[in-house]
Amino acid sequence: MLATTVRSAAALIVLAAATASSVGSASAATVAVGPVGQTGQLSAWGGHVVFSQRDPATSRWRLMDASAVGIRALPVPAQATPITADAGPDAHGRPAAVFTRCSGTGAANTCRIHELSLARAHAKPHLVGALARPGYSDGAPSIWKGRIAFGRVLTGVPGTRIAALYVQRRPGARALLRLGRGTVPQCGAVPCGRIAQPEQLDLGPSGLAVTWFLRGGDAIPQDAEELWRIPLDGRPGTLLDTAVMGECAMGGALSFVSLASPRLDGLRVDYLRLAGDCWPTRSAFVETGPSPLRQRRHPVGSGELAYGMARDGHRWWWVRGAAHPPSGTDPWTACVDAPCTLMMSTGVRFQRVRVRHPPAPPVIDE
Repeated sequence: MLATTVRSAAALIVLAAATASSVGSASAATVAVGPVGQTGQLSAWGGHVVFSQRDPATSRWRLMDASAVGIRALPVPAQATPITADAGPDAHGRPAAVFTRCSGTGAANTCRIHELSLARAHAKPHLVGALARPGYSDGAPSIWKGRIAFGRVLTGVPGTRIAALYVQRRPGARALLRLGRGTVPQCGAVPCGRIAQPEQLDLGPSGLAVTWFLRGGDAIPQDAEELWRIPLDGRPGTLLDTAVMGECAMGGALSFVSLASPRLDGLRVDYLRLAGDCWPTRSAFVETGPSPLRQRRHPVGSGELAYGMARDGHRWWWVRGAAHPPSGTDPWTACVDAPCTLMMSTGVRFQRVRVRHPPAPPVIDE
């Protein structure tokens, strides 16, 4: 079992006074919430941040909740893969988490969406039965005032996972509205395996922020990601940023860029940008929108990285770790090789970045 770290609000205030500003702004206040290990993506709302964390003793993932009183393990069964989760308001405006539980392997892997109140200490999770459909797997859920958005793929198709995006027409409804989505790779005349699916969603009153993963077909090798802002009326979305994973150690400054933790704020999307060659060497909090040509960044301080990030109003939650090569072959296990800390910062300042051209889908243009 993972140890549960609890710190009182008073202790956090004392710690905040002793913590230097790690995000590089003279006006920023930064609080160390507690130690964390290898984590999945973060999501925050209403003073709570949820994320999955790997237990090194069992190699299984638990769902965690951090707030002003510390970090606790949620009453959700551990699973072999990271648990995709989102924090947001339930139908009554109270903090809640929606997450996936998965069973099976390969093409038979099936995930279902569950909901758990974060406002009640002893709440139990429950299956969102209105969304379950035989033959389909659902993932990357997000909740806003009780409505849930998610990605859905057909199960049983080896090598291919093409997702559609849906949102409930109202809280608790079985009726769904199909939304726009990211780029779907094309095969041409020869059949091929393809993946096009959401990695993380953030639902708001009138839109959806999406990080979208694509591979195969005419997608640019190796892997590619897109950041989208999608309206809730079924119209196509706006492509705000793209990222591509390439071969490392080939002489360039960067071999990959990764986008994570989208957070919708009106027509703006906030997210984490990680980049490097072979392993992460730089990270930044990013704000973009309403146009993809309008972008502001806040680089994380020298010698350390943000390995995860989530925004909740004026608070920026992030996983701080050292910027150094990992000892293993996986560049994303930095928090296994050396301790990482969940931080909370306010007063973060951004600088305008010049973007010359709007992003294009990361596919090969023949």
